[in-house]
Amino acid sequence: MKNKNSALGAVAALAVGEIAVSAATVAIFALLGQFSYKVITGVLLGCFVSVFNFLFLTISVNSAVNKFVELRGDAEMSEEEAEKFAAEHAGGIQNAQKLSYLIRMFSMVGALVVAFITGQFNVLATVIPLLAFQPILLLSQLILQKKGG
Repeated sequence: MKNKNSALGAVAALAVGEIAVSAATVAIFALLGQFSYKVITGVLLGCFVSVFNFLFLTISVNSAVNKFVELRGDAEMSEEEAEKFAAEHAGGIQNAQKLSYLIRMFSMVGALVVAFITGQFNVLATVIPLLAFQPILLLSQLILQKKGG
C-alpha cells in the first residue's frame, strides 16, 4: 500500500507543479498583452497531457513490477536462480516499458498536433506544461529528500 500511496503522492505533486507552471504561464502571457482564451486552453491541454502521461507511466511500471513479482512467487531463490529468473523475464518488462514510452510520446505529439491544427489552443502555452514535466519532478524529489534527510 505504501508504493501505491507514494505513487499517488508523486502524481499529486506533479499536478500541483503543473498547475503552478500553468498559472505562471497565463500570468506572463497577460503581462505581455498576449492573453486570450487560447492561452487558457493551451495550458489546460498541456497540463492534462503531462499529468495523464505521468499517471500512465506510474500505472505501467507498477503493473510490470507486479506481474514480475507474481511470476516470481514467494519461494526463496538463490542468487543464481534469481539472476536466471530476471534474465528470462527482462524482455517482457522492457517491452512493456517501450510500449508505455511510445504511448506517452504519441500523446504529447498528438496534443501538439491538435493544438496546432485546430487553432483553438496557443501552441506555446501548450508546450510549456509539457516541458515543465521533468523540472517539476526533479524539484519535487529534491523537496522530498530535503524533508526526509
